[in-house]
Amino acid sequence: MRTELIYLWIEKDENECFEKQGFNFSPNFCVKYDAVEKKLQIKEIENINVFRDANVSNVTAVVGKNGTGKTTLMQYITALNDIQPSRKMEIKYPEKRYSDRKNRFLAVYLKDGESTFDIVNLTGNTIEYSGRKYENFEFERSVNESYTKNMSHIYFSNSAYINHENLNLRQNGINYITLTDAALDVLQREFYKRIYGVDDNIKKNADETPFNILENYYVSQENNQAFQSLLDVFYYLNQYKNGGEFCGKRIKEVDVSIEFSDMREDGDDEESRDKQEKMPFRDPFEDGKRMAWKIRDKMIISDFWDVLICNLVYELGASFAEFSERLFGKVEYSSNEVLYICERFINEQCMDERKRYYAHAIREIKSFGIYFKKNKVTGTLKNGFVKLDIAVFDDLQRCLQSGNSMILKYMKIQNLKMSSGERAFLNMMSRIYFSAHIREFLPDKSFQWEESILLIIDEIDLYLHPEWQRIIVSELLNIVKDQFPNNYFQIIVTSHSPIVLSDIPIENSIYLDRNADGLTRQVQRNEQTFGANIHALYQNAFFLNDGLAMGKFAQERINIWIEEAEKANPQKMKQIINMIGEPLICRELRKIIGRRQETIREKAKNEEHMMMLRFLKQQKAEIERQIKILEEEYSD
Repeated sequence: MRTELIYLWIEKDENECFEKQGFNFSPNFCVKYDAVEKKLQIKEIENINVFRDANVSNVTAVVGKNGTGKTTLMQYITALNDIQPSRKMEIKYPEKRYSDRKNRFLAVYLKDGESTFDIVNLTGNTIEYSGRKYENFEFERSVNESYTKNMSHIYFSNSAYINHENLNLRQNGINYITLTDAALDVLQREFYKRIYGVDDNIKKNADETPFNILENYYVSQENNQAFQSLLDVFYYLNQYKNGGEFCGKRIKEVDVSIEFSDMREDGDDEESRDKQEKMPFRDPFEDGKRMAWKIRDKMIISDFWDVLICNLVYELGASFAEFSERLFGKVEYSSNEVLYICERFINEQCMDERKRYYAHAIREIKSFGIYFKKNKVTGTLKNGFVKLDIAVFDDLQRCLQSGNSMILKYMKIQNLKMSSGERAFLNMMSRIYFSAHIREFLPDKSFQWEESILLIIDEIDLYLHPEWQRIIVSELLNIVKDQFPNNYFQIIVTSHSPIVLSDIPIENSIYLDRNADGLTRQVQRNEQTFGANIHALYQNAFFLNDGLAMGKFAQERINIWIEEAEKANPQKMKQIINMIGEPLICRELRKIIGRRQETIREKAKNEEHMMMLRFLKQQKAEIERQIKILEEEYSD
């Protein structure tokens, strides 16, 4: 069912940013809720929705300065399925009353193509709309998801300060998923547990096997950075296969290395040591190391293919005690001989999780690992890498989709270091790609998106260069349509950037500011932003106090120079003018200097006139004196 959230009223949030406030998310409806009269009004508006098409219902921007509650609002919307308990449950659990009252809300959903509304009333009161009464929604079961109106939520943020681990994945559907760095940790653990063959049903030390201990250890060594690098590579691969381009760093080859298994301090962490002390059997880490070192003495190891074969021997030695008898009949082995012996050994084993895992590992080595044999190592085996064409990762992707992976434990991707802006942009694109393919990464969870998805992106412009801010909305719409061709998206973003707003009509924008009492309020604005000149938007007083588009330090310094201009050295003022980038200010300073120079010229001219007058008077007096002398001589 195609669904769109057009209105949300919040009684009070946990951070106390909002109190009895409503938010309209559609340019085509004006919705109001009167909390005193307990009446809801919905009025249709004839506005053009520039974003609506077959895959997108709408895009809304929430705009405001830091601390105005943008992130709080986004997280509130993401977790709308945190349902309040019924009054019966409140009596049973009185400690929940206060927090649950802070989560009371009213939501209005529009069914695409229909004129009816789904109204979710969790205000704690009976409300009225169009003459009909809507009782407060209550439940007594621990889970009830029907009120979310069949809409999945995706929350994304690049901020390092968002510790938002609300992650609600369920079988046969997804309510909401958060794609922050903190939440990614949960997802990557589930992913690596699957591909490393960890059995979650084994929980007690008495039930542990060497194989499960080994694989659990490798899961514990993985991290978000390794998982993110893998997502990045698969996103690049998708772009390559579909003829797309990433606007940042373009990678056609990936620098990859393979670590030796025994270079790791296997089992040296406190948890592993504690398990080893309680194990009723041999230490798999030591057995694995012993086997790896013995085979390294018998092989010529010249490339990462050879390293992979050594690592396979390490794992088989750790997981099977009887494997130690297979590799010591000859003085020297080639890597192909060792691989053949390993394959024969696995084929002889009874079917269990170990046989399934290592049979798949051998297939993976033959299909994807072969590229490490074909490509020459740059540098040493310990510190070097091989360059793999992005296209070959299609083989790795197929291996991961069909089962487990051994190679990923030892493979390190080395050339995905980027600027913070490139990283932020790629994080967004690769995690949206991951969301679209979550069933391929975690097939055992039976995840399924609803047809309608609400995508929430907090601080969409964070870390981005101005040019990337200019194109981010277009790029976002493109990847959503490309990766989710059968879904219907509503997108809500937060931003500080006037550049982003040049893609968002004023009817699709919510402006937030703070009252004197600290509560957030909405600011009504009439200036159209869609297609507006970005420079003009920067001078808007909502973004810059008094609309002054320059840094505060420069403003203070220029004010001082203006005050000093009439007395300053003209040559120094010319140097100052050459430093200033704003033509109007330069023109004003030149006028001040010009007026001063004109004053100086007038003063000099007056002084020159006085000097000439004095000179002429002196000349006149002298002439008169000479005339008098001549007249006296003549009279004599």
